[in-house]
Amino acid sequence: MRLEGKTALITGAGKGMGREFALLFARNGARLVVADINEENGKAVVEEIRALGGEAHFVYADVGNVESCRNLAQEAIRLLGHLDILVNNAGYIENLALEEITEQHWDRMMNVNLRSVFFLSQAVMGHMMERRSGRIINMASQAGKTGGLNTGAHYAVSKAGILCLMKSFAKKLSPYGITVNCISPGVADTDLSRSVPGIENIIKAIPIGRAAMPIEVAQAALFLASDEAGYITGECLDVNGGLLMD
Repeated sequence: MRLEGKTALITGAGKGMGREFALLFARNGARLVVADINEENGKAVVEEIRALGGEAHFVYADVGNVESCRNLAQEAIRLLGHLDILVNNAGYIENLALEEITEQHWDRMMNVNLRSVFFLSQAVMGHMMERRSGRIINMASQAGKTGGLNTGAHYAVSKAGILCLMKSFAKKLSPYGITVNCISPGVADTDLSRSVPGIENIIKAIPIGRAAMPIEVAQAALFLASDEAGYITGECLDVNGGLLMD
């Protein structure tokens, strides 16, 4: 019960990695707000958590919209009483050649993957600063360090931006007892990664020889959310099976 007495808001928690985070956090004692743009998926995760004996609430959120991010932060704090942990997990991937990326592709990618991280973190930081404690965990990607192995440049740029935002928020918030870190997965066995053309060739290049199970990435998030990681901030934790060693 490493998160007993803690509260957490997880975006994109209706399926995939976000669902895994939510279930693991609940098993470790956290009370949760499950945020997702898909109401059916989000509510299903809430029911899974309640079946485990945990407390969870669903809140609809389109994180690509700034006002939605601000409303989500306020509603999470209202439902939970206070907020200890924010996991900026919502995002999507798109594999387009440089010449195929339009202004619309670029803007949507930045809105969902990058702008949401900034404005949702901004929306909760005042509350966390008043309480002088908190954890913000962002989902980056190996693509943000390499330019992407099989993803569009706009996706890679959005994830590189998250790495930079992490450092900016960590410098600002560390004096208030708030840590800000990233998890940078390589290839995880999710619907999202399985939809990427040629993903099997990337998996063959992983030294450990397989994609990560979602629970393996979730365990990294659990560590960063726990008291055990209280002296770690501004750090990117790679979970990639050795595909990138830096």
